[in-house]
Amino acid sequence: MKAEIWIGKAFCTDRWSITAVYLIWAKNCLDNGVHHIFSSSSFSISNNTGLIKPSSTASLNAVLGLSVANAEVLMSGSMTALAGGVNSLGVVLRWSNTSNYYLAVITRSHLVLQRVVNGSITTLKSISFPASPNTSYLIRFNANSTTLSAKAWQAGTIEPANWMVRATDSTFSSGQCGIRTYLQRRTTATITSFQATQL
Repeated sequence: MKAEIWIGKAFCTDRWSITAVYLIWAKNCLDNGVHHIFSSSSFSISNNTGLIKPSSTASLNAVLGLSVANAEVLMSGSMTALAGGVNSLGVVLRWSNTSNYYLAVITRSHLVLQRVVNGSITTLKSISFPASPNTSYLIRFNANSTTLSAKAWQAGTIEPANWMVRATDSTFSSGQCGIRTYLQRRTTATITSFQATQL
């Protein structure tokens, strides 16, 4: 039971609804409105990778799949700038809208696990994770019952055996999976792959 986007192949598979549809990054990926990539001029494809580049500072999202309770996401990507700790690259679980979701995110210096309720952000767990611009990282984020777990590592290195941040929270019981970035103007996030698996 998977929903996945391999940006390089521009292919979307959503086995939760037993469908397979081709997509173009920056266009809607829809099956009766069930799953989608948010359409935006900030999204494009270059050299077989998905690019997110806002014209002004913005939070940008791409979500996929049916609403599910327990799921795990794995994403690989990078950013051109991390100065000041403002830009961030993350993945979401149990997403219902732009104001309510769980987020595992890489900043310039930390891997952070957050809960967002009605737009109010609460940090559930944070660990030091120095990240560099123009370097590809992977983020794995898991929500199983009330346990939230995440880890991150540089592409080309061995995945950590254990979760790096864990928290218990019961605010959200289900939702969609996806990507969320916060980017300043002239900053680009490059997404090479994203996979969501229902547990």
